[in-house]
Amino acid sequence: MTVNPNHHSSYAADNRGALWERWMALRNGDLAQAESLVAPALALHIPVLGRATDRPGGRLALISWISALRAAFPEARLAVQVGPIISGDLIAGRWACVTEAATFTGTDIIRLAAGRVVEFWVNHDVIGEALPVPEHGALCSRT
Repeated sequence: MTVNPNHHSSYAADNRGALWERWMALRNGDLAQAESLVAPALALHIPVLGRATDRPGGRLALISWISALRAAFPEARLAVQVGPIISGDLIAGRWACVTEAATFTGTDIIRLAAGRVVEFWVNHDVIGEALPVPEHGALCSRT
């Protein structure tokens, strides 16, 4: 997908901010948001180790994925750290999630059309949390 920096959208900034708040409520388990917020033919881009990032899409697939996450981590709550960052029909934000089992961060990017989410990308740093942090300069040192 090519993003045109000169793209102008008919969405008012406050409307997109409200859509983002509803999106985060959905991500935190308020599944009642899904029908009016998410297009039935939603395109999903969810990374899974060892597999392509694109998954079979659709609103029902998103609800199933969110439900599975909520079942695995019922106490989990995504808290927005940065955002929403709004540009045309795209909205992005960085979030953090702390659970009893893990702490991780991630970024959601959603694309809107006709007032609904039609595409969703997520990047969650589960691997980064599991790996040790290298000493300063270790990644950039020359041998």
